[in-house]
Amino acid sequence: MKVFKNEKGYTLLLTLIIILMIIIFSSSFALSAMNQHKQVEHTDSKYEVTAVAEMGIEYYHAEIINLITTVRSKLDSEISLIQNNSNLTVSEKVNAIKSVELTTRTNLTKGLDCLDGYNNSTSKPCNPDETLSISKGKDIDKLNSIKFTLLNSKLITNSKSQLEVLVKGSIPNKDYEISAIFNLPNNLLTVTLISNGENVKGDGNQNTPIYPKCDIQYSNKPCKVDSNVVFSTPFVISGGLVQFNRAVTLTKKNIGELTNTNIYMDQLIINTGKENGNANSIKVGKDAKLCIRQISENDAKKINTNGGKVYILATKNFRIENAINFVKQEEFDINCNFMKNPSDDKYTITPTDVNFDIIDSVTYH
Repeated sequence: MKVFKNEKGYTLLLTLIIILMIIIFSSSFALSAMNQHKQVEHTDSKYEVTAVAEMGIEYYHAEIINLITTVRSKLDSEISLIQNNSNLTVSEKVNAIKSVELTTRTNLTKGLDCLDGYNNSTSKPCNPDETLSISKGKDIDKLNSIKFTLLNSKLITNSKSQLEVLVKGSIPNKDYEISAIFNLPNNLLTVTLISNGENVKGDGNQNTPIYPKCDIQYSNKPCKVDSNVVFSTPFVISGGLVQFNRAVTLTKKNIGELTNTNIYMDQLIINTGKENGNANSIKVGKDAKLCIRQISENDAKKINTNGGKVYILATKNFRIENAINFVKQEEFDINCNFMKNPSDDKYTITPTDVNFDIIDSVTYH
């Protein structure tokens, strides 16, 4: 029997097998590449949206530090007014500074708790007065919808003063949230009274006097009067210094005259009409100064400066005549500082350092 050996068909079969293997391997590589590309895209988008959220945390970190610095600067201005008030003793200044610091710090923490617009303890919208100038969100790339948003802010009650913020980073088709806890200063400043001598104890009245009590004669000596006084007859006070810490009343048949003296009156009431054709009830002569904390505008018009000067405490500055001055507290203090005694006591103010590393912890959600 004849056997035929023809190998032409094997070449075709081998070619088909090789092509099939190439297709299988190519498909496998393509599928693997597609999966890897998707993973890279997912990872890249995760990194991008996380970076956006982290930018939000850094933004609020910087804004909170700026707010604390700004509030401290305003507090310094208020403290300066207290320090320049010569009608306050050193201990009164210390108490006033402590009070304004506490009020400022309380308002700051309330405002920080309201960054997202809601009071977290009541879940109600915050008072507009508590709103601080921090944006609730920021567009990084508005065209491509890349931004971060403040979702929530709340104070944490524990041994520290802390604020927690929740920020969402956003890119097209993806969001990511990060929360951070910031450490806040417990005090904006510390004021300490240093007593070097005997403290002057106040009685609740801002004008704590140091002069001996006056008798019925007020001239040619420094003295103080702690009770209400009624002048029912004409009077003259000359020389020295007299401090009336209560109300002084002039009756309708009385004209007073001040010469070469400094007088302080906590309140002046003038019940006089025209006397001898003259409506003036007090004449403030040359080299005399009269300081009045409370008086009606109508009664003030009955004062005749006659060469002297009158300073009346008011909420705004204006004048009835050249030498009768309605002045604000600061100018009143400057011109009427003879009411207080100097004190050996001192105080120190230590500002709290604003630590730029205030982030306590960061949580990635």
